[in-house]
Amino acid sequence: MKNIYTYSIIFFIDYFGISCQRSSENSIKQIHYRGIIQEKFEDPSNHMLRTFKIKTEKSIFENTTQEIEGIWEYSNEGDSIIKEKGVLVYIVKKNNKERRFLYKY
Repeated sequence: MKNIYTYSIIFFIDYFGISCQRSSENSIKQIHYRGIIQEKFEDPSNHMLRTFKIKTEKSIFENTTQEIEGIWEYSNEGDSIIKEKGVLVYIVKKNNKERRFLYKY
């Protein structure tokens, strides 16, 4: 009986984790923008998460980068950044080159 209880808890935790991941991925897929990285900083008001301040044609906003492997190290202020709707890929353009980065939850 103890094993059934333990397996039930493990199943619930695993299922909940997968469900949260899918929800997060679906939210990210809905985001789309084309902009310029205005600033790179570690945000003291958000647990020092690595953050880009991005300027688009219509707005300026902040985007954390911890789930986008390698983008922080590669990108600089002034680089173009693109996120198309429906995908988990971010594109950074610099010096006439384009590099893609995958969102990983």
